[in-house]
Amino acid sequence: MRYLLLLINIWGTMSLFAQAPSELLGRPTAQSININAFSGADMELFWEWGTKRGDYPNKTLVYKIKADTPIEVEIEKLNADTK
Repeated sequence: MRYLLLLINIWGTMSLFAQAPSELLGRPTAQSININAFSGADMELFWEWGTKRGDYPNKTLVYKIKADTPIEVEIEKLNADTK
């Protein structure tokens, strides 16, 4: 069984007191997963994924999120039977 490794990348200036982004995975199907993300600070972020540690050939677009405004991103075309 292969495992899906998901990595969140963050760009932007955050103060020491800003909330780090939170994410919740949901609504999994054989080829997709939904990500709900939230942050206490404005920032840009994207997700990378792959099946080998340190090798993440897949990447989402860069999302600009506003403080205290949740976003929802769906990652599609995933391999079935991959965790």
